[in-house]
Amino acid sequence: DWEVGLKSISCESPRAQVKVYVSNDGLSLSPNPVQDRLHVELSGATGRQMWMQVLDNTGRSVMERALQDGRAIVSVDGLANGPYICRVMDGSGSQHAWARFVVVR
Repeated sequence: DWEVGLKSISCESPRAQVKVYVSNDGLSLSPNPVQDRLHVELSGATGRQMWMQVLDNTGRSVMERALQDGRAIVSVDGLANGPYICRVMDGSGSQHAWARFVVVR
């Protein structure tokens, strides 16, 4: 059994895979868990300069990518299996949203 939750949002299942994670801040990560490519989307970010940063479980930055109109598709080939945090920042470095995801191969 497993459970995914953020504040008041949760999903439970005995054996099903979570396909999409949407934070309360409008950040969508899918699929989650991810094997090869992670789809990142931040609602309301069209036309704004935004970038994403991936942190490992020690808080070390392991990836940074620019978002195009609030979207990106990124390869996780260089990431080891395990949990990560995706943070989305604006051009000034202010954090707009974050969400957890897991790499599983």
